[in-house]
Amino acid sequence: MNSNHTPGHWYNVEPMTLSSPTHRVITGGEHGIPHIAYVPRNSYGAVEEEALANAQLISAAPDLLDALKRFVTFAGEPCQPGDYGTKICQHRDCKAVRMAQAAITKATEKS
Repeated sequence: MNSNHTPGHWYNVEPMTLSSPTHRVITGGEHGIPHIAYVPRNSYGAVEEEALANAQLISAAPDLLDALKRFVTFAGEPCQPGDYGTKICQHRDCKAVRMAQAAITKATEKS
């Protein structure tokens, strides 16, 4: 079963002050849900640089998912083990296609 994420571009909004506890990942709020995630700073040992990196990765998630879907569509189905280097396998890196498919599944399938 596929799940649908909040559409639109997601943005990382850095804390307004040094005392603000979180980064916020937001969308334009087209569907009434402007906040996607709160990324705590200095929580569970996360320092500012790590919190920022996490918020940036979360905000890039829709773009990364779209890029992976386009890659898999372009690349087609990966070859089977043992086919690499034959006429059956036209991919230079079948492992990359499988990894992309696994990441798409992880992002879209309910667990």
